[in-house]
Amino acid sequence: MTTSNPACSLPSMLRPGPPNSDAGCSITAIATTTDVERSPIRSSAAPPLPIWALSATARLHRDRQLNERADQVIVNEYQPGQGISAHVDCVPCFGPEVAAISLGSAYTMDFLDPDTRVRIPVRLEAGSLIVMTGPSRYRWRHAIAPRKSDMTPRGRVTRGRRVSVTFRTVLG
Repeated sequence: MTTSNPACSLPSMLRPGPPNSDAGCSITAIATTTDVERSPIRSSAAPPLPIWALSATARLHRDRQLNERADQVIVNEYQPGQGISAHVDCVPCFGPEVAAISLGSAYTMDFLDPDTRVRIPVRLEAGSLIVMTGPSRYRWRHAIAPRKSDMTPRGRVTRGRRVSVTFRTVLG
């Protein structure tokens, strides 16, 4: 994800509607989901990170959430009813840590063991950070079911708009 204007901020990138046409900001896809999950990507293909992403990855590193500074950031928006299929982020493409900040509505992410089919739901609250390393990075698949509400200990909770900001290190 890159911005055409280095002054574009994360809050402006997260407003509803078309990607910040009024501020001259745009979101550019580097690779499709299929590309990211299945084939290595060239680090030379990615343009530099915007200022807000550099600040965020520096803080994640400084706060010891990541051992290395991420050099790739993807921003995805999910509306109620949308989800992501079970997957492991591309192993030959990305380093040993994947971090994601959830903004907007809380959602439940499921971690699935590919051998036993055990499912562990993890509630991603607004503003939360999840860091996947070790088995959660390389073995367990993660998914968000495409539904409009989640069952929680407080009962059924309706989903709203969620924005995920994912930080990774490109290998190669």
